Amino acid sequence: MVANYSQYKSTKVANFFLIIFSGSAIFPRMDKELTAAQVAERLDVGRSTVNLWCRQGKFPGARVEASPVGDYWMIPEKDVRDFQPPTKGRPPKSLPATQKRATGHASARHGTATKKKGGKK
Repeated sequence: MVANYSQYKSTKVANFFLIIFSGSAIFPRMDKELTAAQVAERLDVGRSTVNLWCRQGKFPGARVEASPVGDYWMIPEKDVRDFQPPTKGRPPKSLPATQKRATGHASARHGTATKKKGGKK
């Protein structure tokens, strides 16, 4: 508790200026940033996967921080909240199953139906 009114008033004024100068009115408030390891833990993927996504630009606000130990990625928490991880696995083929062409034999690729001659004589 404040001993007297003058101490109370000076504390109140100091707190006012602290709020004004540290608030978003003068200094824009930065969103919390996460390291690649923290993002990897949240998304249940490997750190190298998050580093790859950063290099590919999937996190628009991500930036590289230099340190004596090595560079590391800092990713805004907002980007992580809005992020939809890509689906795993190979993308589906664009041709329907009825239009697939045979592969492997040159004549099959060109549409001629020839049989392979087989075996030694």
